[in-house]
Order: sequence, then C-alpha cells, then structure tokens
Amino acid sequence: MVRYTLALVSTMGVVACDGSTGPAGPEGTMGTMGDMGRQGEPGAQGPTGPQGPAGPTGPAGPQGPRGADGAQGMQGIQGMPGTQGTPGTPGTPGMQGPPGAQGPEGPAGPPLATLTHGRTAATPGQSCREIKAAAPWSEDGHYIIDPDGGGAIAPLRVLCDMTRDGGGWTFILKNRYQSGMHGRAAGFGSIENRFYRQSDFYKLDDATINAVIGDGTFDILADQVGHNTSYSDGSHEYVVVRNYTATFTFTALVPESTTTTVFESYRAHDNLLVWRGRLGCGYAGGVGINCYPVLTTPSPIGTANPQGGNGCLFPLGTSSSTSWHNFFMSETNTDTYLYICNGAQHSSSHDMSHRWWVR
Repeated sequence: MVRYTLALVSTMGVVACDGSTGPAGPEGTMGTMGDMGRQGEPGAQGPTGPQGPAGPTGPAGPQGPRGADGAQGMQGIQGMPGTQGTPGTPGTPGMQGPPGAQGPEGPAGPPLATLTHGRTAATPGQSCREIKAAAPWSEDGHYIIDPDGGGAIAPLRVLCDMTRDGGGWTFILKNRYQSGMHGRAAGFGSIENRFYRQSDFYKLDDATINAVIGDGTFDILADQVGHNTSYSDGSHEYVVVRNYTATFTFTALVPESTTTTVFESYRAHDNLLVWRGRLGCGYAGGVGINCYPVLTTPSPIGTANPQGGNGCLFPLGTSSSTSWHNFFMSETNTDTYLYICNGAQHSSSHDMSHRWWVR
C-alpha cells in the first residue's frame, strides 16, 4: 500500500495547502516484474503468400510404350515438275536391218466410174438415192442424174441431201403460200435458191419426179427455211414419211398410199427421233401429198396425236393444239402446212417456205 501511494505521489505531485499543484517529484524506482500472463489464443491463419519460383527441372522419366497409329493424313499437293535435264549426246546409229516380208495386198479401191458417179454428164446417176447406194461416201451437194436412163428426160443437175436419215434425198419442191407452184406440173426455178424464204421457188416437173421415184414406192422428207414466229422460235424439225406408194402429181390431190406409211419427226440439230405415228393422206387439201387425220401405227413413239408438239417426246415449238396434225404440200388456198412437233408451221404471211425431198 505504501508502494502504491508513493507512486501516486510521484505521478500526481504534492498538493499544496492553498490548493495549487506543486512540482512533480522525482521518478520512483522501477517495481519488480509481475508474473507472466497466460498464453493467448492462436491468431487466425493469414492469407496464402505468393507462389515461389519454379524449382529446377527433374530428370526425364523412362520412355513410355508406343501409342496406336493415327489416321492417315491427306495427300500432299504434287510438287512442281523439275526442270528438264540437258539432252544426252546422240548414240551411234545402228546398222540397218534387213527388209521385212511384204505384207498382204490391200483391198481394191473403188472403180474410177464409182468415184465420178453422178459427178459428170458422162456418168450420171439415176437419183440421189442410187448415187448414195453406189458411192456411200457421197456428201451433200449438186449431182447430175438421168432419171429415165437415156429416155425422154435429159440429164439434169439436182441437189442431194446425203446426210439426214441415211441420205439419198432428191430435192423436188420449195413452195409457200401463193408461191405460184400450186397446180403446176412443169418444172420451175433453180436449186441455187433453196435457202430463200419468200421468193425464188423451185420445182422438178412431175414426170421427172416420178422417174426419180422409179418403182412408185418412195419416202418423203419435209423441212423448212425460216419459221412461223407465232408458234415456234426456230426451224427445229424435219419429218420423214416412209413407204408411200402412189403416182406423184402436183396438179391434183395424190391419193392415199397403197402401202402402209409411217411418219417420224426428228429434232433438226441432232437428228433425235421425237415422234412416230401415222396420218391418213389423200382425204383433204389441194394438190400433192396432203395428210390430216390421225391413224394408228405400229411401234408409236409419243402419243397418237402429236398436237403440234404436245405429245412428242420433246415439244419443239412454243404452242400446241389438239387439232394440229397436218402435213400439206399445198392446201386448197395454196398454203403449206407442217404441224407435227414444231408447233403450227404454216407459211401464210410468215417469213418461211417449206421444202420437199424424195428418195
């Protein structure tokens, strides 16, 4: 208690009687150390310190077993060819060998008469068909024929189509609406004008046409130059009538064939057959061969009624109708008709003409 009092006095000083604070006394001596207090509770864990630097790399472990093969990679792009090396020096020529044995004799070439057949006035053919049979290599062009073999008909120059449908076609007529050919038996015009559309018409006389036909059974091919823009965008067709037997005339209607005919339409640019059927002939129209009603035929292609295109394997025109199936050399009004797969191709006032060939 005494020690406490001294400390208090030392700390607070002596109070004078008059109530004022006296000067501080000298510092007292340090007291003895008290007993050590109990150990405090562990403090909370501090935050994780930053990661230390990486240690040195350890030694490599032993090699593991080989893994399975991977899928084959894509083929690489072929490299550019290398530059050509310099040619080597030529070797010394070898000695010439002995001659070989003579080969067999080749077939004889065509006789000279065949090579000139139908090409000169001295070697005329009977028709384009006969020339093609005698000289199969013959090409489209002009030929000389003597259709009655030295009879009343003088040799004449004709145009032959030696390509379409096996060739052998003799050009006999080019006409159109009001061409002046209607009812004409005599010949007219020049074969040079076969590509004109509305002028320079052409016809062989009836006697010559029948002499070209020969035995009275013939095929007919019909095509055109130009086209009827109301029903098509081009001249895309030619039509073949097979096995017609009759006497040809252009002054009257040719009667129906005494043999069964077959009509076939071909696409002009590649000769693709697009329709096969049959029309009846000799019942309608003006002069020549005119065919209208649809008949049945063996082995048809397309529908029975071509309808000017609808019913063909490929319609070649731009319009069609159930009544369009006409093949007219010359209608009563002199118009020409070819209504099979290329729309309604009638010449009328259109920029076109029809052409007719026989063999």
